[in-house]
Amino acid sequence: MVDLNNQIRGKKMKKVIIMIGICASLFAQQTQVVSWNRMYEPKLGKRDAFIKEVANKTKKYNSKKGTQVIRTYEVINGPNVGSFVRGGIAGGWEQFDNPPSNQQAGRDYWYKNVMPHVENAGAQKIWEILTDVSYNSTGKSGPGNLIRVRYYHLKPGASMLGLAQKLKEVVEATKMESRVGWYKLNSGGDRSTWAVASVHDTFEDMGNDQSLWEAYEKHHGKGSLDKFMKKFGELVQSNPKARFAEDYRYRPDMSSPE
Repeated sequence: MVDLNNQIRGKKMKKVIIMIGICASLFAQQTQVVSWNRMYEPKLGKRDAFIKEVANKTKKYNSKKGTQVIRTYEVINGPNVGSFVRGGIAGGWEQFDNPPSNQQAGRDYWYKNVMPHVENAGAQKIWEILTDVSYNSTGKSGPGNLIRVRYYHLKPGASMLGLAQKLKEVVEATKMESRVGWYKLNSGGDRSTWAVASVHDTFEDMGNDQSLWEAYEKHHGKGSLDKFMKKFGELVQSNPKARFAEDYRYRPDMSSPE
């Protein structure tokens, strides 16, 4: 009887250990990679002063080993033209728990020297980077010269992961040189927002999107592109503001050295 009880306890303990292992595995798989950004619009007539002070702040507080790496982009078209986007690089949530020791000093400098030249400061946004469907087959890393960002507001419960995976399959199968990041807004705004950022060296390169769609039809079969677009239309909200795109140009003079 004692042996039987021990066997039962042993089986229960094995189940507990297995369940703990499964849970630990699930949590490990669900670890998010995130990044943050924020948009600033300089005051009229203060653009040069804004650029100068941002460059000074970045050089002083974000250019040495152990300090926060920040990239700055200038919006070059659309309603936000002339504004600047500042953002961090990809990492885990722990980056917000363990900020660099000089972060507060950098913030103090920013509010004293940069903010007087700012007309509007957008809310900080934190984006989840969808690493499973993002891809970079160019062999290049670091900030890109030009970025086209397409923003979409999805319907409740909708997800673009399936469509994104099909696009990634095309890039991998055709060995196409492409660098695209998929993002989902985690906090700081409308959580129905998804973004697709494509990185380019030149404007000519930026205009070569058509080759991807031609390759998609060839890889997935005749009529597949029409099905893709139909599904896309079913996922995105049906209002004029649900689809938006703008282009960014990298500003190395206002960014951390990499």
